[in-house]
Order: sequence, then structure tokens, then C-alpha cells
Amino acid sequence: MIIAIPEALRQKLGPEGARVLADLLNVACVQTRGDVIEIAASRFERGLAEQTARFKTRLAEQTATFEGRLAEQTAKFERRLLVGRR
Repeated sequence: MIIAIPEALRQKLGPEGARVLADLLNVACVQTRGDVIEIAASRFERGLAEQTARFKTRLAEQTATFEGRLAEQTAKFERRLLVGRR
């Protein structure tokens, strides 16, 4: 990123001072951008982990429900087979 130092400030600081200030602002900008990206990535990862945990919990609940219903239907089917054999 290139920072343009206003003419009035460049005159007060001089060429070297204006260059040093521009360099300082550019470094600060790059560091801030990196910090923002790091924070955003951290928040995204945390949110993704939370959503994944919720999904896994819900999936486990649904699996348990399905397995319970399957066991009930299997038991009913087996009873019908036993009644039919008598």
C-alpha cells in the first residue's frame, strides 16, 4: 500500500521525514491487515467447530432414533415370522 503524505506535511517533515512516515504507515497498515485476517480466520474456525459439533450431535441423535425404529420394525417382523410358523 502506498500512503501519500499531504504537501503541507511533507514540507514540515522534509523529504526524509515524509518517506519515514510513509514507510511507518505502510508497515502499520500491513500489520493491521494481517491482524484482521488472523482474527477473522480464528472466528471462522471457532464458528465452524461449533457448527460441526452441533451437526455431529444432531446426526448422533438422528442415528439413534433411526436405529431404535429399525430395531422395533425388525422385532415386529420377527414376531410376524414366528406367528406364521405356528
